[in-house]
Formats: sequence, C-alpha cells, structure tokens
Amino acid sequence: MIMEITGKCPKVEQRVEKRNKQGRLYLEVDKTKRKDTYNVTIILPSIIRPTNLFGFSLLDSVKLEYVIDIVKHDLLEILGTDDLKQLVVKKLEINANKSVPSRVNADAITELMARALLKSDAQQIEHCHGVNIREARTIKTKVIDGFKTARDSSGRYQCKFYRKDRQLGLENKIEPTIRMEIVYNAKGVSQALGKKGLVTLTDILKQSSMQKLIQRYVMDVRASIMPPIRLYLEDATNLVLNDLKAGNGAYKTFLRRYDVIQYDYRIFRVAMSKFYKIVGNTKQSASVQCSRIKTKAIEEGIVVNEGTVKQLEEMFREIRLQEV
Repeated sequence: MIMEITGKCPKVEQRVEKRNKQGRLYLEVDKTKRKDTYNVTIILPSIIRPTNLFGFSLLDSVKLEYVIDIVKHDLLEILGTDDLKQLVVKKLEINANKSVPSRVNADAITELMARALLKSDAQQIEHCHGVNIREARTIKTKVIDGFKTARDSSGRYQCKFYRKDRQLGLENKIEPTIRMEIVYNAKGVSQALGKKGLVTLTDILKQSSMQKLIQRYVMDVRASIMPPIRLYLEDATNLVLNDLKAGNGAYKTFLRRYDVIQYDYRIFRVAMSKFYKIVGNTKQSASVQCSRIKTKAIEEGIVVNEGTVKQLEEMFREIRLQEV
C-alpha cells in the first residue's frame, strides 16, 4: 500500500525504513520531488510475519489493533504525527498465492499467463532472465520471472503475475510460489470501498474495508483475468484440432503447434481426444497415441510441460471461495 502525506518532516532527508526482526521491510517513507510531500509504503503482512510470502487476509483482521499501534508508533517517530487520516491512499495491492509442486514447471504457468494477458499494442512490463549455454556462454532463451499488464479498460488497476519465491531469494529453498496481484490506483480503491473522494489509511485498516477489497479482487479476477485464459486455451486447442483435421498427422501437428502446446501438453491431449471422437476412435486410443508422442518428444530433447492449467484452475478455485 502506498500513501501520500504533506507536511514538514525534517527527519526524512530522502528515505527512512522500518524492518521486522527478520530484516524484511514493512514501512518506508520517501521524500518526493514536490515540496514537503512524502510517500509512505506499508507492507501489512511483514508487520505480523517474517516475510510477505503470504498476504494479509481477513483472518489477520484480529491483529488489526496491533498493526495500527505499530504503524502509529513508527509514523509518530518519523513524521511527527500518528494521525492516519492524513495519509491518502494512492495505490493498494491485493494478491493470491499458489504453491506449485516441484514436478510442475512454475515458469510455464507465468509464461502461459503472459501469453494470454499481455497485449502487443499496450504499455506493459516483463521481468526476465536469460538461460546460458555452457559451451558458448550466450543467451539461449529467456525465462519470464513476472510481468505487469497495461491498465484495464476501466482505468482502475493493473495485474502483476510473478514468481514470489524467486523475488524473495527463496528459489529452491521452498516450493515454487506464483503470485497474482492486482494493483489498484486511487480510483480503484475508492470504487471498491464505495467511497467518494479521497481514501485514507484509517478507511483501509478496518475489517469491513478489507472484506470489500477482497470481494472487488475476486470480481475483477473473474471478470478480467479468467476469461482471457479460457479463451486462449480454447483457441490453442482449436488450432491443434484444425491441423489434425487437415490430415497433418499427430506428431507433425505437435511439432508445428509446439509454440502453444509448450505451456501444457493437456492442450494437445484435449485436441487429440476431440479429433479421435470425430473420426470414430476411442478416447483410450487417443490417450495411448498421446503417450507415445510424449515419449518420442522427450527422447528428442523436447520439453513437455504438464500440470500447468491444473495449477491455475486450483488457484482460481481458491480465489472464488473467497466470494461471499
């Protein structure tokens, strides 16, 4: 959460930080370019937990008084005021996390989401790292660590999707963890709370407000995030199916459409099942053929990812359960 406060704060020359016992940042005050104006960033989970690996939830509302006391104490020390009504909310992040089993390629999930959500004609951000070839020491490919979409059509928010374990420097120490975050601007926060005008920190730090914000998050995920994923999977399946109908052969089709199949072999399996039904063969026959093609592809050094869509389905199911 990022807020803004105006007033003279001589203790803030440029930046003041507060960290928890584990050294994780939970509060930051930055001087802006405007006179006597400061940005205040608060990471709620890090006030009550070692890291913000898991977000601040409704269950944490019982700790709100403790959180408010900590924030007031720190702001009084840094800014000379503990009046939370002076802090105007400019940006607020709400997220959902999903631990991914090690057998599933978590990067393929991020790449599938990027393929479905990013638009070529809009301003957006990708965070990537290269994979080196040992012999030549050159970039072989890029791995998308995360991305941020352009602002949605309503002008209220942007979506961020990334590897949280990698961001925290915990890769290979914990299960891969993906995070889907919606970053609401001031307009988005006001609309979520049903409040006209400015929203302050006092307005946010209430159980009823957090419930409204979570509900808004669920609604936006259902309306703007899930449909493009479904549409992409349908289109990808139809591309494969049309090639099979055209008589291109199963393995040739797999190779030709690998650019969409690479995220999850399930796309190919579904298309094959539909094709075999059309030509009068059994689902079992399609499954056997898919297994043969998978084995052949792996023998030829082709990466075959599976379980990607299932992980997203589980994540979306958990998000929907937050709806009341």
